[in-house]
Amino acid sequence: MLIKILSYTWLIVFLLLGIAMLEGTPLQMLKDKEFINKHIKPAVTLIDSFKKANSRLPTNAEFNELLYTSLSIYEEYNPYDSSEESLVTGYIRDQKNVPDEIKTQNVDWSNNYALAVWRGEWFEYYTSWDHKYIGNNYKWSSSISKFFYMAFIGGLPFIIPVIRKLFRKRFSNH
Repeated sequence: MLIKILSYTWLIVFLLLGIAMLEGTPLQMLKDKEFINKHIKPAVTLIDSFKKANSRLPTNAEFNELLYTSLSIYEEYNPYDSSEESLVTGYIRDQKNVPDEIKTQNVDWSNNYALAVWRGEWFEYYTSWDHKYIGNNYKWSSSISKFFYMAFIGGLPFIIPVIRKLFRKRFSNH
């Protein structure tokens, strides 16, 4: 009797975890979109505007100054005060500084750049050569697969005895 109670408790806990993952997906997808619009797109627009006006990309110092002086979303950022930090933590202009997550070959660094943005627990990136945002990529498909994974783990106490019976039956007949 105790094993049944523990098995059902196990199942319920993992089903609730799976449901929580499904439930959080739309909110996380919305937060990701807002984050890109608020923190990444304005920095990209700034760099692209600078490039258009000056026929070159900004240096790191110019980029930091642009962030500090031009974007209201970065008003908390002051490059001269080390106690404050920008969410854009990296303005990448050469292959040797590219993180493994976005490494690629044949990038013309005189015309391209990447941005690294700290999300509090992970980095997200923007790459100018393919105009791509690389982040946690929450999607319904991954949430659904995680739900089924949790349901499978929750169902293990019920699946294992059935598998054991099948194996015993199969091997005891030979």
